[in-house]
Amino acid sequence: MLGGTQSLHTNSMDETIALPSDKAVKIALRTQQIIAHEIGVTETIDPLGGSYYLESLTNTLEAQAEDYFRQIDAMGGVVAGIERGFFQREIARAAYQYQQEMERKQRIIVGVNEYVEPGEKLEIPHPLHRRGGRGGAEARPRRAAPHPRPEGVQRERSRR
Repeated sequence: MLGGTQSLHTNSMDETIALPSDKAVKIALRTQQIIAHEIGVTETIDPLGGSYYLESLTNTLEAQAEDYFRQIDAMGGVVAGIERGFFQREIARAAYQYQQEMERKQRIIVGVNEYVEPGEKLEIPHPLHRRGGRGGAEARPRRAAPHPRPEGVQRERSRR
């Protein structure tokens, strides 16, 4: 893609052993849709050609970062920014803008605001809710159980 391919085919993950399953076909299709809509690689013919496109993205990112640094310096630094709520406001503003772009379909998120299948249940497990509970002991990460020792083997004690 980055070299300017004319077309791209994504094989289903089980094609080598049998006809592709519906799930595998969907994953291959979603991969194509993510490439087309979320990565932005289709917005230029040859993204790395002469590296103009890449340099343009780098220059834009650098200018935006420098603008933030100037704003933070102008308010007296990071601590002053925290005390004034600057960072929290910026995060909230960016989240709101992102949500608005999704709702207007200016930003396509495959399976969320485009290519959504009616009745499809979206399950995204949260790492803190391993056992389905919320809060308390169930939300805390569990320690791994110690490895069992073979019978008759004593634990070595450190000799300090």
